[in-house]
Amino acid sequence: MDRDPSVKALIQLRKDGQSKVGPDRIRLLEIIDEKGSISAAAKVVGLSYKGAWDAVQAMNGLFDLPLVAAQPGGKAGGAAAITPVGQAVILAYRKVESDLAEAIAQLGQHVSDGTTPLEKVIRSLGMKTSARNALRGVVQSVTDGAVNAEVVLKVSQSVTIVAVITRRSVE
Repeated sequence: MDRDPSVKALIQLRKDGQSKVGPDRIRLLEIIDEKGSISAAAKVVGLSYKGAWDAVQAMNGLFDLPLVAAQPGGKAGGAAAITPVGQAVILAYRKVESDLAEAIAQLGQHVSDGTTPLEKVIRSLGMKTSARNALRGVVQSVTDGAVNAEVVLKVSQSVTIVAVITRRSVE
């Protein structure tokens, strides 16, 4: 269990909402590259051979060219190699992961009111809104009406905003 209290960001590549590449699968690719075998890599990362094979097939299907070239070997064992496209995906993923970690660390340095950096980051990650209506504050009250609702938002010690919004928006 990871007990590191710092906020971390995850990158996940998807296509058609199905296949995905995330940190666990990138690690699988790295171990396949190191061991030259899907079976050996599966053991290192704690997967069954079938689980690792399915992950490789999903990743190969996500890109125009395969990330792993596998040669089945039966009882004697097969071989697997990371293709140049696979190498590029690993490098690009690790670079973006590093850049994102740096951005998250900088975000923590730039927050400075009474809310802890962790709370601010968590709030910002969970907020789904458009740029035109993004406000940070504390909802002081919500008064339901027949069709609309009145929301009182305290955005600072001296500024309170009262807005009338649809009940659906309140939900």
